[in-house]
Amino acid sequence: MKVAIGQIRANGSDIERNLEAIVAVADEARSRDCTWLVLSQDALCGPWIEDGALRPVAHGDVDGALEALARRAGGLTVVLCERRPRPDGSRAEDHSPILIADGEVSVLEPQAMGGEPSVANRPCDGWAIRFVRRPYRIGRDEETRRVAERRVGDHAVGLIEVNGVGLDGEDVLEGGSTVFEAEGGLLLRAARFETGLFVADLQGPRMPWEEEAAEERLADALSRGIEDFTRDAGFDRLLVGLSGGVDSAVVAALAVRALGAEAVAGVFLPSEFTAVQSRDDAREIARRLGIEWVEMPIERLHEAARTAFAVPPTDVVDENLQPRLRTVLLMGLANQREALVLCTGNRSEIAVGYNTLYGDTIGALAPLGDLYKQDVYRLAEQLAAVVPQSVRDRPPSAELRPGQRDDEDLPSYDVLDPILVAMLDAGSSREEMIAAGHPADVVDAVHERFRRSAYKRRQLPPAIRVRDRRD
Repeated sequence: MKVAIGQIRANGSDIERNLEAIVAVADEARSRDCTWLVLSQDALCGPWIEDGALRPVAHGDVDGALEALARRAGGLTVVLCERRPRPDGSRAEDHSPILIADGEVSVLEPQAMGGEPSVANRPCDGWAIRFVRRPYRIGRDEETRRVAERRVGDHAVGLIEVNGVGLDGEDVLEGGSTVFEAEGGLLLRAARFETGLFVADLQGPRMPWEEEAAEERLADALSRGIEDFTRDAGFDRLLVGLSGGVDSAVVAALAVRALGAEAVAGVFLPSEFTAVQSRDDAREIARRLGIEWVEMPIERLHEAARTAFAVPPTDVVDENLQPRLRTVLLMGLANQREALVLCTGNRSEIAVGYNTLYGDTIGALAPLGDLYKQDVYRLAEQLAAVVPQSVRDRPPSAELRPGQRDDEDLPSYDVLDPILVAMLDAGSSREEMIAAGHPADVVDAVHERFRRSAYKRRQLPPAIRVRDRRD
């Protein structure tokens, strides 16, 4: 018997469009001689809308769409899991497994299986169907496999586990739906981060569990998040402020993976402090990516802004003028081109406030906002074909004054990042961090900078979450 798994990212405000997408998937499943079609959770309703006043789902619409699907299933048995109102009449909702067979719609009683809505031993005898919304997390691939294999063993049934795919709030659901036979053999592993139909023969041969490079999975997750965020907002073009540094290079590369080179422009905004190498590197990044190059110098704007002050600006005041002027040009160009700007900040900088509010913190989305600087360097290595070696080797600098380097204002990232990981991800105490070998004065300084920059973090663009953390 062949079972089709439909990894669908539904639209959160258009049930009729979602229905048509499901019908198209059902047609394909029949053409491939499948008996069953199992859909990812909320394939009909779409993702949850956080603001209750804007919630698009009307239960009558859902019921009507289910009836329409039953009429158009064409003999295919369909299993899906959708939000349903609770019997008590409250506004609260529960996820309910739904079976469509022989033109009839049945709401099934879910059986607990790992805390997720599941259909155990029904409707397909000897198999459990489990619906999940599993987001991508760095380093979780092995855990995903072990958990699935353990559930198979615990319940002595085959397991069809269907995961959602695409951006869901700040998470990116990773897809990768699986089918394990009762003996633990893997029969199907659907593509990660991709929508589509994937078919498993329940009597077919076993397949190996193939590992993917960790940085490649990370790049796929971030690219998927960028694509869905941009499309959901109604845009199809992106702008990236290219500085010649590693962060903007990686963001530009991810943007191209998400939407294609023709949809991305790299904007170079040099000041009087911008090094020649920065321009050369930024230009080479744009060339390798095949994206449009836009150069908009800010020197004259900077000088004009200086003259507006009764007291000429110096030091940090003059430095912060530069990223804020860049923002004016970037956002103006975004309006002119109907494009979104991507923020290039990383988690290390964000955590300690090493950024300029209303300057380099602007943008619709911060793809690297959950990556520490050392994560960014590892990702740059994965993207080495488009991120030049000179960019990866060069000491990072904001170039807001002559000869500036990040490590003049911060601990080096190989010192800073482990402290941030311990503090933010693991929730370690000061004493635990010091006992682990981190210098007490550096731990205290990092904690103080984190505390004092909280007001900045509250005003930053959303990030794509890719790691487990406690902050």
